[in-house]
Amino acid sequence: LRFLNKFQNIKAAVFSYDINTDISIIIACKILNIRTFSFQERSNAYFFTPYMYFDEYYVSGPKIKKLFSSNFFRFDSLNILSLSRSKLIHNKNKNSDKKNIICLPPPILDENTRINYGDIFSRDKIKNFYEIVFKLSKSFPNHIFWIKNKFTHNNLFTNEFGDYLKKLNVKNISILEDKKKNSLYKLIKNAQLLFGNYSSFFDECFSVNEKILLYDKDFSAFDHPLKSTNIFCNDFFEIEQRMNLMLLDKFNYDIKTSEIKNDYFPTFKKNSTDVYSHIISRIN
Repeated sequence: LRFLNKFQNIKAAVFSYDINTDISIIIACKILNIRTFSFQERSNAYFFTPYMYFDEYYVSGPKIKKLFSSNFFRFDSLNILSLSRSKLIHNKNKNSDKKNIICLPPPILDENTRINYGDIFSRDKIKNFYEIVFKLSKSFPNHIFWIKNKFTHNNLFTNEFGDYLKKLNVKNISILEDKKKNSLYKLIKNAQLLFGNYSSFFDECFSVNEKILLYDKDFSAFDHPLKSTNIFCNDFFEIEQRMNLMLLDKFNYDIKTSEIKNDYFPTFKKNSTDVYSHIISRIN
C-alpha cells in the first residue's frame, strides 16, 4: 500500500507473469481501486497454482476457460485470447527452404530439486533422448537437428554428446549455446518442426499452426491435454514415422488433436493476437 500510494494516478496494473504474482499486491490494488489485468502465461497455469485473483484474466481457449472456472480462482471477467507470446511466432517471416528441426531435451535437475521430483528427468531418460536424436539424424540425413537446451555450458549430457558427435564426424546435429541469438522465437522462423520434451513453447507453436512433435517420457506427470493426441509419441518408430509425414506435409491430426486445437489453442487472426494491445485498449 505504501509503495502504490506513491503513484496517485495509477488506474490499472498489468501482471505479465500470472502465477508468480504476489497476492498481497493484488489485495493492495483492490483497496486502492486499481484495476488488475493478467493473462495465461502457460497453458497449464491452473495446475501450478491453487489461486489467482484478477479483475480481468485472459485464457487461450474455451476448454481452458472451463478449467479455470471450475478451480479456486476468482476473476471478475474471464475471457478468451491467444497465448501472450504466440505473436512472436505468428508474425515471423517463415523461411520454408530451411530444413532445420529444433530439438528440446529434458532438463537436468540439480540434486536438491530432484528430491521433490523423484525419477522425473532421470539420467537414463535424458540419455535416451540424445540417442533418439542421433538415430533421427541418420533417418533424415538432409535435415539439421538443432539441440536447444538451457545452460549448455553446465550440461554434462550435452557436452558428452557433443564430443561423441565430433568423434563420429556427424555433420547434421548442432548443439546450440544458450544465448539470445539462439532464442527459440528466432530459431522457429528457420525451422520446419519443433520436436522433443514438452515446454510451453510447444503450446505457443501449436496455437499458430507450427508443426510440433512431442516425445517426453515424463509427460504423464503433468495434467496436459496434448498427451492424449497423435502429436505425442511413445517410441522411436512413432517419432520417425510421424516426423516423416510432417516434413512431407502429409501428417493429419487425429480427432482428439483437432478437438484440442479448437478447444484449447484456437488460432486467432493476425491482428488480434497481441494480448498487451488488447489490455491497453481496455484500460483506455
